[in-house]
Parts: sequence; structure tokens; C-alpha cells
Amino acid sequence: MNLKNLNLIKCNNLVSLGEKDKKDNCGSSLTSFSGLGVWDCNSLEHCSCPDSMETLDIWDCDSITSVSFPTGGGQKLKSLAIWDCKKLLEKELGGKEKTRILIKSKMQMIEVVNIRNWPNLKSISELSCFIHLNRLCISECPGMESFPDHELPNLTSLTHLRIEKCTRMDASFPRGLWPPNLCFLNIGGLMKPISEWGPQNFPTSLVDLILHGGPYHDVKNFAQLSHLLPSSLTSLSIREFEKLESVSTGLQHLTSLQHFFIENCPKTIDLPDKLLPSLLALRVERCANLKENISRGGSYWPHISLIPCFTTDE
Repeated sequence: MNLKNLNLIKCNNLVSLGEKDKKDNCGSSLTSFSGLGVWDCNSLEHCSCPDSMETLDIWDCDSITSVSFPTGGGQKLKSLAIWDCKKLLEKELGGKEKTRILIKSKMQMIEVVNIRNWPNLKSISELSCFIHLNRLCISECPGMESFPDHELPNLTSLTHLRIEKCTRMDASFPRGLWPPNLCFLNIGGLMKPISEWGPQNFPTSLVDLILHGGPYHDVKNFAQLSHLLPSSLTSLSIREFEKLESVSTGLQHLTSLQHFFIENCPKTIDLPDKLLPSLLALRVERCANLKENISRGGSYWPHISLIPCFTTDE
């Protein structure tokens, strides 16, 4: 009865968790829990959580359709992760009037939300009430259409934001509205390609930026995106820009850059050679046209050999 944390892994016959047993009139067996993790329970359909829950992780549960906080609304919940639960039915996160919403406005203590591959998620309607939220990750949600980006400036605790590979999301990020204390941003793969965004009013606290391209990007020279790169950056990652050929220009103003990663850019033929001597870490992966130049004896090797941490897929 005093159990605080429970992890369930590959319990393939488990159908329901935490719900009241109607046969013997017993209450939920999870009333003392503060942490629950469920992984690879492929028959699980329902999960009912007690008021005491602070951490909830549900990963790779193919049959789950509902997660609920039936009495108090989860006022103590601080961390929520939902990964690869393809049948979860909730269409919306946020709001005050819905009855089957996973995250309600009552959950004001929540600090971390991590959502991946939730096809039925259509929108997030409200964020401003989550004043303690410091990490928000939304990725690979193909049905998601709207996101309240206009509320981001109100999230003063948010330092880590990831929104990527949500191809229907029509957010208006070109308005340049961002959390005032944002440190890490991973973004791209949305309805509007990054190449069509205007200048962004990123906070000076932003030091780590990951940009995702995709098949709809026509960027050939990274100078086309230089207006998106704040001079405060110490780490920059470029991923999946399939038509990108050159990154030798457009980065000169990043005088504080220490970590540079370029991944899955098969047509890229060069690197920002003027910045290489100051880097502490360089990673180059799945960039076929760069292989010869970054290998031992290649044109970039004199600089690369001096970088403390250099990794490649070769």
C-alpha cells in the first residue's frame, strides 16, 4: 500500500490499470503512487491515475485509448511522457471545458511534457496556465494542426522547446514570439518550411539550436537561413536539408559557436572553414559528398584534426 513507483514492461496481457474493480468493489490499487512507467504493454487499453501522481511515462502501448485523472485532475503531475501510443483518442491538449482531456488547466504544476508519435493529437489549445513548464517536446504528430505559439512569451519558465516533424502544423512562428528564457530549440518539419520564415526575435538566452529541413526545402546555400541564427549560439545542428550544397557562408557572425553538427545533408560539399579552428566538437553524418574532404588527408583535415571531439559515420 506504500508503493511509490512502479514500472511495467512487456506485460502483454494487461488490459486495464488503476481502474476500480466493479466485481469486489475495491478502489484503485494505485492510490499511493507518485510515479508510473509503462512500456511495451501492447494490450493495455485504459490507464486511470490517482491524485498523487507526479510522473507518468507511457511508451509503445499500441492499444491504449485513454489516460485519465478521474477525481482531482492531476494537480500534482509534474512530468508527462507519451511516446508511440498510436490509438490514444484524445484530440486536444489544454482547455477548461473538455471532459476527456489528458492535460487539463488544473495541472498547473506540470514541468515536463514529452509527446511523440501520437497520430490522434490534433491541437494544443492552451499553454499559458502552465507557469512551471520548463520542457515541452512535440514531435512526429502527423495529425496536429494548431499550436498556440502566441502564448509562448508567457511561459517564463520554459527553457527547452522541441517542435518537429508535425507536417500539418500551421503555427505562425514567423511572428517571432518565443519564451523569454529559451535556451534550447529543436524545430522544423512543419507545414511552412523554415526557409520561408522571416527574421526571428530569439531571446539572447538561446544557445542551442537544431534546425530540421525536409523534402519541401529548396535551400541550397545556408546563407539563405543566416537571418534565423542568433549570434548567441554556442551549438548549432543542421538536419535533413536534402538539397543543401554549401554551408561555407551564412555562419560568420556565430563567433561563440563551439559545437557544429551536420546530419543527413547528402549534397553538401563544404564546411564553414573559418569557424572550424574555434570548434570544440564537430559531427558529420550521412553527408556523402563531404566524406573525402573530412577524411584523413582531405582538404579540411588540417583543421578537423585539431578539434577535440570529431565524429563521423565513417
